Amino acid sequence: KSRKILWDNAVKRAFPHRSNDPDGHGTAGRVARLHALRNRVSHMEPLIQVNVVSRHNDALRLLGSISPETRDWCSGLSRVIEVNRTKPV
Repeated sequence: KSRKILWDNAVKRAFPHRSNDPDGHGTAGRVARLHALRNRVSHMEPLIQVNVVSRHNDALRLLGSISPETRDWCSGLSRVIEVNRTKPV
């Protein structure tokens, strides 16, 4: 019940442009996956098994649910997919 109250009162406003996510489960999943990635990075854990493309897409989808214009700007500047394609060691 408290999750619904939080969603209704705050999270909907934080992500005003979310699409096809009326209950917020998709948004919550993306936030949780990016939070886990942030923790791995901050603890300098190996990232070899991280699906970089999926986490990049999570980040862009979250940005888009906040501001489509910001998502488009960041997507245009991002080199994540390009660098991932080269598989640096």
